[in-house]
Formats: sequence, C-alpha cells, structure tokens
Amino acid sequence: MTSSDAWTTAYAAALADPADTLAFMPQPQSFRGQTVRQVVRLRRGGTRLRLMLSNEFGRAPLVIDKVTVGAARGGPARTAALGGSARWEIPPGKAAASDPVPLPTTAGDEVAVTCYVAGQAEPGAYLHSAQRTGYAAPGRQDSPDQLDGLVEVRSFTSLYWITRVLTDAPASGPVIVTLGD
Repeated sequence: MTSSDAWTTAYAAALADPADTLAFMPQPQSFRGQTVRQVVRLRRGGTRLRLMLSNEFGRAPLVIDKVTVGAARGGPARTAALGGSARWEIPPGKAAASDPVPLPTTAGDEVAVTCYVAGQAEPGAYLHSAQRTGYAAPGRQDSPDQLDGLVEVRSFTSLYWITRVLTDAPASGPVIVTLGD
C-alpha cells in the first residue's frame, strides 16, 4: 500500500480467540480440504476493496490456498491476492491485507469471501455469532453455483478470519459511537 492510497473501513468484525468460546455459543471449526464461503455487508462502497484476514489467535500459520471476493448475489469472483500471490500464509498473531481488488460496490452491498483451504486451517480468529450463514464444502469450489446441490455442504453461523473490508472511497458524514449493552 502506498502513502497515496486512502482506505476506509467498509466492514469490521471484532474477532476473538476461539479458545475462549463459552460452551453455550457455537463452537469454532477447523477446515481441511474445503472451500469456505462467507458473506459480509459493506457500510460504504468504492471502486476497489481490500480484505483483511486475521490469524491473531492462531498457534500455527494460517494457510489459505486461494481467496476470492465478489458480489454475493452473482457476478464474477475476483482473486484477492496477498503480495501478488493467490496463496495466503499468515503467521500466528498477525493479520494481512490483500492487494487492491477492482470491485465496484455501494453501501449496503453484500460481498462473498471464498477461501479454499487445501490443508488444515484452524480458526485463528473467530466471531462466534455472525448472524449470517456461511458454508464449507469439500474440495475446491471455484463458483458459488458449485455449492448448490452438494450433499456434503456444511453450514455455520460464525465468521472466520475476516476482520475488515476496506474500500478506496473516502470516509464522509457523521459517526455515531455507542458503548455498553
């Protein structure tokens, strides 16, 4: 990222340590040889975006063999590269931001983040209840349409690894902050 790039947060999640999950909450999952598809809603749009994935609480490197992002309701998915590579490797205790992805969005758009994990991936950062349904399917599924009709698709309501989505649109307007319950 160069100093002339200005990125603002379009989505943020406060991810936690999976080891601290209370027994009555959805329990964190690991993934092996699966495609993990998750959807987040953006609060602002732009012409480009960047994904921030976290392994903040991981105890081993988080390796994701391919990350794509695209409109949740159709349209082509684009590779979200890390340093020019489709393969992400995030060390324990760290987060990483993708290279800019040309994907025009507007406030309120939902984007699908799809991660293919060939090996083993632990939930290095985790939101126990994202109030959204994510999916894990066996093997590499390059298109969301490939998930339709697969018997082995597993659903979950948690969020894994996605800590922020940034856009190139400048921040504007008032900000409201609330604290407490």
